Amino acid sequence: MERDLRSIETGGMRAPPGFCAHLGMLYAEIGNHEGAIFYLTEEKNRFPESEFFMNRLLSRYGEENDVRK
Repeated sequence: MERDLRSIETGGMRAPPGFCAHLGMLYAEIGNHEGAIFYLTEEKNRFPESEFFMNRLLSRYGEENDVRK
């Protein structure tokens, strides 16, 4: 999925809603919380309407107030 994300962005397009969130959840599933936090925060930054849900997911990792942009 990371390769797909780079390919999408290199082509000048924008990943669809949920793409980064899905990638973040895959990282969470394998125990990579840093990757999960990064991509869930990325989803929140790209799609502000997802903030409530992303904050709920991020709270599982103690990062509900993560402000990386």
